Amino acid sequence: MKRDLKVLFFYNFTSMKIIRTNLLFGIKIILYFLLLIKINFHVFGQGNTSNNKISKISASNDYIKFYQNVFSDLRGHNCPMFPSCSTYGSEVFNNQNGFNAFLSTSDRLMRCGHEPSLYHLSLVNNKFKLLDLPSNQNKSSYLAYNGWKKYLAYGDYSKDAPNTKFIKNLINNEAYTEALLEIRRLEYFEPNEIDLELFTNKLIAFKGLRQFDKGVYEYEFSKNELFKINSQVLFQVAVMYLELHNLEGALKYTNLGISKSNNQNDLTDFFKIQGIINSEKDDWDAAEHSFEQVRKFDEYTYNNLTKILSTRREFKNKNEKIAGILSIIPGGGYLYTGHKTTGITSFLVNGLLGYATYTNLKTENYGTAIFTGLFNLSFYIGNLQGSIKAAHRYNSMQKDNLIDKIRRTLNI
Repeated sequence: MKRDLKVLFFYNFTSMKIIRTNLLFGIKIILYFLLLIKINFHVFGQGNTSNNKISKISASNDYIKFYQNVFSDLRGHNCPMFPSCSTYGSEVFNNQNGFNAFLSTSDRLMRCGHEPSLYHLSLVNNKFKLLDLPSNQNKSSYLAYNGWKKYLAYGDYSKDAPNTKFIKNLINNEAYTEALLEIRRLEYFEPNEIDLELFTNKLIAFKGLRQFDKGVYEYEFSKNELFKINSQVLFQVAVMYLELHNLEGALKYTNLGISKSNNQNDLTDFFKIQGIINSEKDDWDAAEHSFEQVRKFDEYTYNNLTKILSTRREFKNKNEKIAGILSIIPGGGYLYTGHKTTGITSFLVNGLLGYATYTNLKTENYGTAIFTGLFNLSFYIGNLQGSIKAAHRYNSMQKDNLIDKIRRTLNI
């Protein structure tokens, strides 16, 4: 389903796009050029470092806000990336030094909207965007779209009270907010009704809302020690830590769950999580050992896992050093790492800027030549740095896609 969504996104995005994209890129180039001039004049030469930083942030925000208020409104805020290029630029200028911020923004402008298969999707205002955060923590972000996940209510073997039955029905129909509100109502008005089953379903509701941090907080500060050592509760907590990409926390509660489990179904679930955690750590030998434990209880699932894991041997990771060397020719590193459209864009942009600089020098228009040269240098070095990041992105997506297949097979 996720692959189909990316294909659908790609075709929707590319239809009737060429002229609009060229115009947009030209506008962004002009904005970026003005930003470069503004910061150079506004910041350099001022003595106080703190004032320099404030001036840099003020200068960058001035032009980015101008772009957002004028050009973004005209376009309907349709940047295919999330966050948008202007927001991305604002964040890197506010959190990085000016040089690195220029390089990161240059790289982002060249990548904007290209190669959707190399990004996670994010659902923003009912539209799919390519998730590309400055922090590069795209998979672990709550913004990453995981539409295939549906959480079902937990039930024990006892007869449900009317309130419990209602709450479980809400969860099974993905009404997680309503289920959580109903549980909180019971906690306030009828605290004696909060048993292990309802506490577990409260954690599941937090999972459904992707509020994993709140679910972990609820568990960690619970005063009921019997709840906290129950295998089903430990399973929910381990999954939430995994979703937060806190692998140490996930492993801690997984191992505790294995020690507390007294039936094979619970043990199987914990070994599944353990295998996923080891996969995230790139410890594939340990992952295969964990999945071997699953085989004892679920031969069918294990056989499907074996087929998926065998595809890992077909991976051809991209070398970051080679990507950097190839990017000496603008776009070469991007092409090597599967960013074909970005590579072509990089080659054209650097070529045109280089030609503009050469023409200005030839006509003795030295003032303009300095600025086009600085601009060209920014995009060229951004192409070098971006190619190295592109290799990392390519390798990470191969691994993420494999782990997603494993998780789908295990229903974790």
